[in-house]
Amino acid sequence: MSNVYVCEEVEAIRTMHRDVLQQGYTVNSVYDWVAKQAETLLAEHAAGNKAVLFHLRCWLPELSSESDKSVLSNELSVDQAQLCMAREYGFAGWHEVLAKQDEAFEPQFEHAVDFALNGQADLLQTALNQNPNLVNQVSPFGHGAGLLHYMAANGVESHRQVTPQNALNTVQLLFESGCDVNATANMYGGNSTVLGLWETSAHPAKAGVQAEVSQYLIKNGAV
Repeated sequence: MSNVYVCEEVEAIRTMHRDVLQQGYTVNSVYDWVAKQAETLLAEHAAGNKAVLFHLRCWLPELSSESDKSVLSNELSVDQAQLCMAREYGFAGWHEVLAKQDEAFEPQFEHAVDFALNGQADLLQTALNQNPNLVNQVSPFGHGAGLLHYMAANGVESHRQVTPQNALNTVQLLFESGCDVNATANMYGGNSTVLGLWETSAHPAKAGVQAEVSQYLIKNGAV
């Protein structure tokens, strides 16, 4: 991923959750995926791992103004860890995660997301050729992100908040393959647009690709 922008906080989270991420989509269900990460969050908080701070401050607003020392020294309950990870994946609460106990992943879609975010345009093109429906498919997670939403690296799971340097080429590929540039997703209360997510995301801005992709989206009808 040498041509992919990954901020320090996201890299730390990827390291913290490496065990489940390395399993890929072989876990039994969407519920299992989120539950394993809630368990990791709880254990790593108890161990004093500062990587948990990004998770907790993003998704538990009551901790957003607390000092590092305070967040790490105060007890984190199971309920808090579960709520944090539920929100991380766009669910309103743990009850919505529990409803996913029997829902398996669709590996083709998850791989397509990873190809897009890793800047692997050739592999993404192959995946779209094999299954054209992937272009407008949405995530089984609560945020319901499609491929273009994921490209914005905004409001989706933290380990996927990365930006490839060839983002413009990837967005162009998705558009030319039939992706709806005005599809909405459920981040930030719902009805989040591709353009809105892209223009308010720190990651594309820091990667230096935000303006060119925004201009392309607008040129092709995004509002």
